[in-house]
Amino acid sequence: SVVGKLKDIPVLTVSELPDFSKSGGLVEFVMKGSNVSFKINNKDARRVGLSISPQLLEVAAEVLD
Repeated sequence: SVVGKLKDIPVLTVSELPDFSKSGGLVEFVMKGSNVSFKINNKDARRVGLSISPQLLEVAAEVLD
């Protein structure tokens, strides 16, 4: 998978695949009713040297730390 190949490179990966953020992806779009929201894998983002803004983390549906 692409996420596996990029897991140690500072690339922001984004998808709507279920459990994408739990599988190493950094941003996962999810539906909450009729609205689009997102989950952020902040733990892996920090590990590869990416910084997610606190404002974005605050409005995320879920943050994996």
